[in-house]
Amino acid sequence: MNVNRKQVCPEFLLRAGLSVSMAFFLSCAKSGSDDLSTLALVSPTSSASSCAAYSWSLPAGIPTPAVPASNCQTAEKVALGRMLFYDKQLSGNGTQSCASCHRQEFAFTDRKSRAVGSTGQLHKRNAQHLSNVAYLTFLNWANSAVDNLELQAAAPLFLEFAPDHGTIVELGFPQSEIHDRFASHSLYNERFQAAFPGEPDPYTEQNIRMALAAFQRTLMSFDSPYDRFTRGDSAALTAAQKRGLEVFNNEKGECFHCHGGFNFTDTTFHSGSTQVESAFHNNGFYSENDFANSLNQPGERGLLDLTGESTDEGRFRAPSLRNVGVTFPYLHDGSVDCTPPRNASEVWSEFNAAVDVTSCGADDDARARFMLMMIVEHYRSGAQHYPDRTADGNATGTSRTVHSQVDTANFPRAGVITQQDAQDLVEFLMSLTDDSFLTDPAHSNPLPADSRFGP
Repeated sequence: MNVNRKQVCPEFLLRAGLSVSMAFFLSCAKSGSDDLSTLALVSPTSSASSCAAYSWSLPAGIPTPAVPASNCQTAEKVALGRMLFYDKQLSGNGTQSCASCHRQEFAFTDRKSRAVGSTGQLHKRNAQHLSNVAYLTFLNWANSAVDNLELQAAAPLFLEFAPDHGTIVELGFPQSEIHDRFASHSLYNERFQAAFPGEPDPYTEQNIRMALAAFQRTLMSFDSPYDRFTRGDSAALTAAQKRGLEVFNNEKGECFHCHGGFNFTDTTFHSGSTQVESAFHNNGFYSENDFANSLNQPGERGLLDLTGESTDEGRFRAPSLRNVGVTFPYLHDGSVDCTPPRNASEVWSEFNAAVDVTSCGADDDARARFMLMMIVEHYRSGAQHYPDRTADGNATGTSRTVHSQVDTANFPRAGVITQQDAQDLVEFLMSLTDDSFLTDPAHSNPLPADSRFGP
C-alpha cells in the first residue's frame, strides 16, 4: 500500500475507517489545511534496510518489528513521539492527549467500555491496549485497510466527520495550528529538529504521525511471569497457571487458534515475516438475531461494515492477550464488564459456584478474574452462554443460536472444559501481566510537572 503523497484518494480513506478505537467509515472530504487527501501512507512491508540499526533490546527469541523504510526508527523520533503522545495540545480543545485513552497503568487502554473523545462523544469501540502494538498486522478492531501506525494516527488526530454517524471527534487537532502550538515551544523546537534533521520546516502533520508511530513501536511487553517461565524460571508460574497454560495450548481449550504465538494473537507481522497474517473472527458473542435487531446499524457489524459481505458479519480481529489482566472491560465494544449478562430465566450453575455474580470483586485482580471467567464460560458453553436480545437490547431469556459465521471447529466442545480447567485458564491469563511494562519510566509522561502533558 505504498501511495504517493499527492495521490491518496478520498475514496481510499473513506474505505479505510481509520480510528484505532472505531471501525467506522470515515470521510476525508474536508477542505483547506485539514484535507486528508494529502496524507502520506506508508507500507509496513516495505524494507527498512536503508535505515541505521536501532537497538530494540528484546529478549532472545523475539523478532524485531517491521519498520517502514520511510520512517526509520531513531531515538530522537521516539523522544519526540513520547512528548507528543502525552501532549494535550494535540486535541483541538486542549483537554486530551493520546494518553487519555491509552493509559500506561492499564497497558495503554482506559478501563472504559467505549472510548470518549475530547468533545465528549461516546465511541463505538473499546480503546485497544498498545502492548506490543508494533507487531500487529492491523490496527483496528475490524478494518483490514489500516495496517501501519503512521496511517492509523491520522484518524484520532484529524478526522471529524463520518457519513451516517454524525460528528466523531477523538482529538480533533486543527492542522493549521501546528506552528502555533509547537514551533514556539523551546523543547519541541529542539526535538523536532533532532528527529527530522535537515528539514527546513519539520512541523508537519506527517512528522507528528511519524514520531508517534516511532514511540508506539517501543511499547514492548515481554517480562510477565509467563515470559520468565519460558526463559527457564520454573517458579514464575503457579501450579494452576501451568495447568491453565496446558489447557490454553491443547485441543481441549483451543485458545491457541486465535491467540497463539509470542504475541498471543493470530495477526502478527515482524521483520522476519514472509507473509501477512490476515484473520478476523466471529466469536459468537452476538447472534444473527442480535445483528438483525439491536446491532443492525453501521459501525456495529464488524468487518462487514468495510467489505459489505454478509459472511463478514460479526468478524473482528482477535486482540493480543498480553496484559489481559489489566485491560478490562473486554471485547470490541467493552460489553464484558462487571455486569453479569443474565436475567431471571438464565441459570449459570457452575459459574455461580465459581464467582460471586453479585459483586465484581474487591480489587482489580478480582475484577479481572470475574470478567475473564465470563469469557471462558462463553467459549466453554460452545458460544451459547449469552442470551439473544431484542431490538432494544434487552435479553430475551432465549438460549443463544450460534451465529452461522462462527468457526465452531476451532471452539472448545461444549462441556469438555471442566470447572477446574476454567479456573486454571483464568489464572494463566493473569500470568500474562507485565508489571514492569505498566511502570516503565521510558514509556511514562516525560513532563509530569507541566499541566500541558498528561492523560
